[in-house]
Amino acid sequence: MNIFSFKGRINRKQYWCVYLISAVVTSIILILVGLATGFDDDVVTGAFFVLLIPLLWINLAAYVKRCHDFGGGWWYVFLFAIPIIGYFAWLIIGLVKGDDVDNEYGEAL
Repeated sequence: MNIFSFKGRINRKQYWCVYLISAVVTSIILILVGLATGFDDDVVTGAFFVLLIPLLWINLAAYVKRCHDFGGGWWYVFLFAIPIIGYFAWLIIGLVKGDDVDNEYGEAL
């Protein structure tokens, strides 16, 4: 599984693992940066924004591939932009079972 690619499918377990691992890794990096700099707000905030771009890319790729697993398109990403609905869409997409058959996005998982 290429975590940076928007192509293909991932199952529910892979979807939640991406989110969990990215949250843990980001937290560890920010804590280490904070410890190294005496928790200087400017440095920790800067480190957060440096991590934000790849973190968003990885999580959006996981979201799109998860949508592909049940036959949904990339445009489901727009649900994220709607307050409150975006949270529920993220949760539901993580809980819905994928297609048991091959679809246009890849083989069944």
